[in-house]
Amino acid sequence: MSSTQLLITNIRQQHAIKVIKSHGPYRFFVTLTFQYFLANDEEGIEYASLFLRRLHRNMFGRKWRSIEPIRGSVTLEHACIKKRSHGKDRGNCHFHMLLKDHEKFSKCNWSAIRKLNSAVKAAGNALNYQQTSKLVSKHGTKTKFVRDNGIINYITKEARDFSWWDEDRFFLLGNYELVPAQIPRPKERDTLPLAAIA
Repeated sequence: MSSTQLLITNIRQQHAIKVIKSHGPYRFFVTLTFQYFLANDEEGIEYASLFLRRLHRNMFGRKWRSIEPIRGSVTLEHACIKKRSHGKDRGNCHFHMLLKDHEKFSKCNWSAIRKLNSAVKAAGNALNYQQTSKLVSKHGTKTKFVRDNGIINYITKEARDFSWWDEDRFFLLGNYELVPAQIPRPKERDTLPLAAIA
């Protein structure tokens, strides 16, 4: 890849990072990975939205719909994630979720993440594939603190590819579901140095 191509891919990612930062700040980072190959991204999005509804129920109880939903940003990725044990997940897509703080979250970080992690695992475990198999393995979810903006760099690495901008790959957390968020394409010719586009 030439230096100009590298510069262009970096511009694309930096543009995505800027947009996602604008929807922050974020407190927690959640990864949801599937262990089966789904028909398409749309099916993955449906499962991720179902996961979110179950996450809210696990966090807030039976009256969860009367409570303001958790807000945040989500990216869909196609790259494989290695399992902790061995091999790779067979799923064709997975999701990275940046969650904003919520009035129902404990102010104590460790107490909040313990409860969130338990709710995340239970929500993932409740997803069934073709009614008989667990869609999410015991290693298929991960919950972490957001300590700095490095995590946003990580979840936007596929934004370097121009096809990322033609698909639903970035979402906002709406009312218990993923809502596609339109990010305007970066104007690469306007941001490249003259020597690179001459």
